[in-house]
Amino acid sequence: MANFNILMFGSRRTGKSSILASMIDSFETVNKTSANKIKLKATTDTEELLKSKKDNLKNIFDKYGASGEPFAIDEVQTNADYTYEFTMTAEGSKDSHTISFKDIPGEWLMTQEKKDEIDNEVSKSQIIIIAIDTPHLMEEYGDFNNAFNITQQVYNFLKNIKGEKDIPRMILFVPIKCEKYYHEGRMDEVNKEIKKQYKLLFDDFGTPPKKDLYTVAITPILTLGGVVFHDFLRDSEGEVETINNANVPALAFRPKMTYYKLYDKAPVFSPKHCEQPVLYLLNFILKIGKMTKVVEQEKSFSDRIIDGILTIVFTPLAIILGEFKWLLEMWEDVFKDKALIESAITAKEHIKTNGDGYEIVQNQF
Repeated sequence: MANFNILMFGSRRTGKSSILASMIDSFETVNKTSANKIKLKATTDTEELLKSKKDNLKNIFDKYGASGEPFAIDEVQTNADYTYEFTMTAEGSKDSHTISFKDIPGEWLMTQEKKDEIDNEVSKSQIIIIAIDTPHLMEEYGDFNNAFNITQQVYNFLKNIKGEKDIPRMILFVPIKCEKYYHEGRMDEVNKEIKKQYKLLFDDFGTPPKKDLYTVAITPILTLGGVVFHDFLRDSEGEVETINNANVPALAFRPKMTYYKLYDKAPVFSPKHCEQPVLYLLNFILKIGKMTKVVEQEKSFSDRIIDGILTIVFTPLAIILGEFKWLLEMWEDVFKDKALIESAITAKEHIKTNGDGYEIVQNQF
């Protein structure tokens, strides 16, 4: 059993735990409607937390569906960090792996008090999800993006990762609350704005040694489907009202309130593309674990038996001589769990790589 750590970066009130609830729910839907057999089993505590988040998302439609008036979604912030635990396996597989999602509070990124703790979490995480609040990215010419999505703070923590040498990582930029721009056919604009606002990070990830180690992608998701951005709170002159409190720097220059509305007369909870980040990270995990190599080589059963015999005979000599590394790799791969390998190949078929703002910016795998 291997353990994989996934770190979720994002501002306060971004709703990172709600993102995870939609992601897992959509991934389970893919499993029910396809041949994908990879399973993510949540621990009891994680399952209860995610069910509560999912119920809260669904209740938005019951709460505001009748009035048709704009409303504010109360994203309850917390100063506590959460770890969501899952076991990953496949039907018929003997292998299993632990996947841990660590949700870092946005407040932590705004202070030096938690710097060492965050640095340690970043250093041990193979996958990093950067949650981006899309309305703050796109509206008002992006003037509120840095204040809300704290792009500079995210860059500061990711530009110098402890112990980063020779460690492959996947970085997913995940814009959320994209519904307005999706329905308006503007997801390419969202993609371009992310590259513009996070240029320092993209440049950093595209420089060796990270360029040779990091897989980087933009994977937008619609966490609700039927709810779209309406407007920020404005004053009598039509200007966006902001929080200008010098005593609370983490809140300074953010819009005081964000309003949403239902997309049509009978909207329902209908997440879209939320399974994609999960498919991306599972494919990455399986690839860095070298679990797909045997299937990709398309060896016959008899070929694998012969390879196994050759490996048994020659591996001791290869170890002694320090040569014939291909024999050692073959020994590692011949007896891998076929059920999990085949499930990985099936899951890969559902990965979205373009359209709707999707892009694999940098792919080392």
